[in-house]
Amino acid sequence: AFPGLEHPRFDGAFTVIKAVSFAVATLNGFYFNRRWTFRIRGRDRAGIQLLRFFIVTSIGMAINVVVASQVHAGPEASVLNYYFALASGTASAMLWNFLGHKFWSFRVREP
Repeated sequence: AFPGLEHPRFDGAFTVIKAVSFAVATLNGFYFNRRWTFRIRGRDRAGIQLLRFFIVTSIGMAINVVVASQVHAGPEASVLNYYFALASGTASAMLWNFLGHKFWSFRVREP
């Protein structure tokens, strides 16, 4: 349906590289969200925040894939549908990630 997007043969190195890139992107996202978006300084609660960040981000990745796959699986198999599916998955995951990080990953403890 989309020239050049045929499924290639399995490549184990590709899988490892994708896993490493996800981990690096998640750590990068954690650092900059913690520091710039939520303005958290110091190492207090950083470990639990990293764990929560990884959980929210992983769920966000799943939401992205499921939403995009469902939209793309619709009756219309066009390039426009393909891009709409990608955008829908991304927008859904962005909303989930922001709300999850704001209200759970980086929630400020009340004294």
